[in-house]
Amino acid sequence: MIAGLLAHPIALAILLGIAFCAVNAWSGAFSPAGLSKRRLWSALGGVALAAVAAAAIASYATPEQARQFGVPEDQRWIAIWHEFIILAVTTLYLGIVGASVVGIPLALFMARKGVAAAPWYVAASLPISLVFAIPMVLLASGAHPLRDIASFACDHAWLAFGFATGARLPWRIFPA
Repeated sequence: MIAGLLAHPIALAILLGIAFCAVNAWSGAFSPAGLSKRRLWSALGGVALAAVAAAAIASYATPEQARQFGVPEDQRWIAIWHEFIILAVTTLYLGIVGASVVGIPLALFMARKGVAAAPWYVAASLPISLVFAIPMVLLASGAHPLRDIASFACDHAWLAFGFATGARLPWRIFPA
């Protein structure tokens, strides 16, 4: 249901509006010379590709897994496609909003300090991820909270990697 709401044209327009406002607001006076609007848009594109890739990996189910959940063999690919759409839309929306609100300012702050390298960006994003993951997982009261927190943090690190790669952040700060 949430994925259906997020895939609505009005919700997609809101998503693009958030991204547009974030890129234009942060890329003005706050932007170091290296992180242009083009690179910030590319970073959001990297988040989008990482979100779709994560959804594709997470939604796949082997025939044995499908049988375990009671999905008939002839319905397995329909169930996989349905799960992929739900995960892709939700992850894409949350990833773009998170990158617009937190990721872009973090990258610009790190660039001003001279430490905007891809590994440092991903490492800096993990504590931010835990700030959101721990309350969400504890409120959801799942059976395996530590596993869920670790999974959330890994997914977040993957999206941060997509951002850093899309923004073309260097892989090291100091020359060899």
